[in-house]
Amino acid sequence: MQQRHESKWPLRRCLVTNIMKILLTNDDGIAAPGLHALFLALKEAGHGVTVAAPTFENSAISHAITVHDPIFVDEYEISGHGKIGWSIKGHPADCVKLALEALLSEPPEIVVSGINNGSNTGLDTVYSGTVSAAMEASMHNVPAIAFSLASKSRQADYTIAAEIALNIVGEYEKFNLPAGTMLNVNIPAASKEQIKGMRVTELGNTAYDNIFAPRHDLRGRTYYWIGGSLAVNSAGKLNLDKDTEAVSDGWITLTPLKYDLTDYDVLAKMKKMLFPNK
Repeated sequence: MQQRHESKWPLRRCLVTNIMKILLTNDDGIAAPGLHALFLALKEAGHGVTVAAPTFENSAISHAITVHDPIFVDEYEISGHGKIGWSIKGHPADCVKLALEALLSEPPEIVVSGINNGSNTGLDTVYSGTVSAAMEASMHNVPAIAFSLASKSRQADYTIAAEIALNIVGEYEKFNLPAGTMLNVNIPAASKEQIKGMRVTELGNTAYDNIFAPRHDLRGRTYYWIGGSLAVNSAGKLNLDKDTEAVSDGWITLTPLKYDLTDYDVLAKMKKMLFPNK
């Protein structure tokens, strides 16, 4: 019988007993409401939170770093909280790398990325700046979680997602993830009553019906706008072991990810084929 990796998550503001030093980042930009909601939830729970986030939106920038331009860093304040960290004119991976290696006087106990506007599931994780910021932390052997809300609305309410994120951060040690592995969390844009619980999932298959719309500038040069929408799953039955399908069905998904892209099965076969006597 296949094991069901699911749990009813306590959707309430928990009493966090393990107070941590947290580095908070994102890819939507330092002024994004998802980051501010998570900052306030973590601070209210008593965590020490320092922010290092991009000055401007860096969605779908993946794991890019800035190597041919200067990276400008400015102190950032929130009314009522004073200086909370740095606004960085760079990419999400730049922010984490710079914070860990140059800006912080001591390392954080965990890096938290988000809350992203829109889900980061399946193949979207490859392009995600939110996930890549957390991945950069795991490359430094610092525990890391990326949080995303499955809503593309600019008026999205992050209150429930921030409560869920707070619970998961507070319980992080129980997951016992090895060094080099981060946790990718996607949260349905739904009420507490509509959220079914939590599942541990693998990456699903994200497919888009892409549109490449050609345009011409005033000099006659061709350029393109890339657009499109998610392809509709016509297979029928949902596979709730996939993050793409579970979050769409109302589940919070937890997916462990690591930066080691080696295909070990193929590696072993290639060694056996090329060096059969070893």
